[in-house]
Amino acid sequence: MQVRGSEQGVRYQIGGFDWRESSLSSGLIVYSAPLVIVSRRVWAPPTDVYETEDAIVVQLEIPGVNEDDLEISLSGLSLVITGHRRDPLLHEKVAYHRMEIQYGDFETEVCLPIALAHDEIEAVYEDGFLTIRLAKARAHRVIVAAE
Repeated sequence: MQVRGSEQGVRYQIGGFDWRESSLSSGLIVYSAPLVIVSRRVWAPPTDVYETEDAIVVQLEIPGVNEDDLEISLSGLSLVITGHRRDPLLHEKVAYHRMEIQYGDFETEVCLPIALAHDEIEAVYEDGFLTIRLAKARAHRVIVAAE
């Protein structure tokens, strides 16, 4: 790649073609080959947390994830959901023109607002949504006997 400066802007010559950066589009970067970035960046899927009469419900939007690639852990008032979404067409893609779908490892941590019944947790993965239902802890009544 050749780069030359001028008063009107920068001129790039890539693969025999001339590209010009106008003064209106400063910051335009043109590459001669597809840019590949390898990263272990973890992404967070869209997550809803809501309360019902008897439970806290956490719902993640994660289509294309295999159930075997999901892990859910609850420690105290912290719920952590981790997983991996594979790109089924990774080896067929030559270059991206637009890239918005997240692939790779993901993680979401939800700090739960109330005490929960740790033995009453349900998780269902259906139609691309993981729904985790955490039952609220019930108050235990203690009877005090008079002597």
